[in-house]
Amino acid sequence: MLKAITNKLFGSGTTDRRLLNARAIICDLDGTLLNRDEMIGAATSQIITALRAAGIQFILATRRHHQAAEPYADLLHLDTPIISLDGAMISLPHQSSPMFTAPFDQEFARDILEEIEQTSEAKFCAVTPGCLFVSDANMALPVQHHHWNINTQTVDSAAAVQQPIIEVIATGGYHSVNAVYSYIEAKMKKGELKVRLYESRSRQQSWILEARPRNANKQTAADQIVASLGIAMKQVIAIGDYYNDVELCRKAGFAVAMQNAVPELKQIADYVTNRPCLDDGIDDFLETLMEVRGLQHRPHGEQTEQPQQRQRSR
Repeated sequence: MLKAITNKLFGSGTTDRRLLNARAIICDLDGTLLNRDEMIGAATSQIITALRAAGIQFILATRRHHQAAEPYADLLHLDTPIISLDGAMISLPHQSSPMFTAPFDQEFARDILEEIEQTSEAKFCAVTPGCLFVSDANMALPVQHHHWNINTQTVDSAAAVQQPIIEVIATGGYHSVNAVYSYIEAKMKKGELKVRLYESRSRQQSWILEARPRNANKQTAADQIVASLGIAMKQVIAIGDYYNDVELCRKAGFAVAMQNAVPELKQIADYVTNRPCLDDGIDDFLETLMEVRGLQHRPHGEQTEQPQQRQRSR
């Protein structure tokens, strides 16, 4: 059976033991693990439970805020760290203090908030480990913050933000947000921050700027986690679908791309699923991994219950 599966994966006569030696799976959330209902399929959950029982760690790595990923960690009963905000933060589920946050000069972060505050028609959001601090409850936010479960607090001024800042967001018309972009570009050190400026998909004539530390990425965060587990990246299976997963998949021992993945990721993947994430495509690979490892899981049964949700953020 193992020979037949390895031949299917890697070609006749090829022996590849990376799946047998894997100790951890680092998996993206949106576009990868979640199906069309933004849920983890019942069969997917059962397979992950079986893999964990066999000693394979399962780690979530997402662009979402930590709080928006926690309900899915709870569904899978995970006690492993969650990589959130594209690697800007690592934290255990339901822990008040993160294990790691990418270094953002706090004085500079507050200077940016004040600049946004003083810029006509611009609004700010300060992303912190425990809360989103916004200057307007109705402001447009990046898609990764349009999820349930994120604590959001409206503040009267930038000075009211006292928690450590991981990311700064500005929204408003093009000219106001571009003015903030110019300010950051002029003030920041070379390679200090990663700054994105783009038009909102949900609101016409509204632009969004995101500024976070340059070294905030999934690969850097993964290096820290695997070191804490006492394993190497060559013992990691990385699963993803988008550009922010490419470097992680490139460095992992085995890379899996979803059928809906960007071409750049498919080109470097060792395995591409037959189905997209919307149709629980991740099961294509997880079931193959189960066979390679000689494992079994109970057949598809009760539907996975929905994660608990707190008040939805804007």
